[in-house]
Amino acid sequence: MATPSSRDRRRALRAPVHGTAILHDDRGVIRGIVENLSLFGVSVLADAAPPAGETLDVELALEARPRLWLLGHLVRVVRRDIAAPGPGAMRIAIDFERVPAAVEEILEDEVVAAYTASQERPVVIVDGAEGRRAALAEAVRARGMTPLVPRTPLEVIDLLSRRHPHADVCMVSSGFGGVEGRALVSFLTETFPWVRITTVRTDPDDAAEQARAAWREVDETGWR
Repeated sequence: MATPSSRDRRRALRAPVHGTAILHDDRGVIRGIVENLSLFGVSVLADAAPPAGETLDVELALEARPRLWLLGHLVRVVRRDIAAPGPGAMRIAIDFERVPAAVEEILEDEVVAAYTASQERPVVIVDGAEGRRAALAEAVRARGMTPLVPRTPLEVIDLLSRRHPHADVCMVSSGFGGVEGRALVSFLTETFPWVRITTVRTDPDDAAEQARAAWREVDETGWR
């Protein structure tokens, strides 16, 4: 059983949970991507936003979970840098109000699982050159991250689709499995918009440093 102090720490966690958010108000519906989640609120990336200060219904669609409905208070809207990773021109910060106990339990499970998995810093390495792939894996591991080395494009999709190992960073070379690198980047960006994608050029150490910087972005993404 969790002690009061560990329980408090779990409740205070914020993690990059994967899912979509649908915001409902009198003006209509706005769809976005969950950037990160806690027991107390959610950060959403979307192309539009209601005015700050508004109360609205928040529909969360998290992986392998029933849809969750919460009442939320929109506390902040920030226009994002167009070059920032992830979809959406707006970052929307929402505080939850009166979270039912059953929903809180689901949120806590999701946040703790995502946080725990992200601490391993998994990096999916998408490279068709076997020798360079091994060098990339070694460089990633040397920097305290966990290399995941798929052998086929289907394995890439499988790894990025899983709740665990919760890979939020992927490095892509010029080609893999007969697919051009640019086409892979385009497909992965559209299918997994929360994943930070870095490009592999020639130097494995440089590529690993890019991956480490991408994980730092994940860690530093805040909503308050």
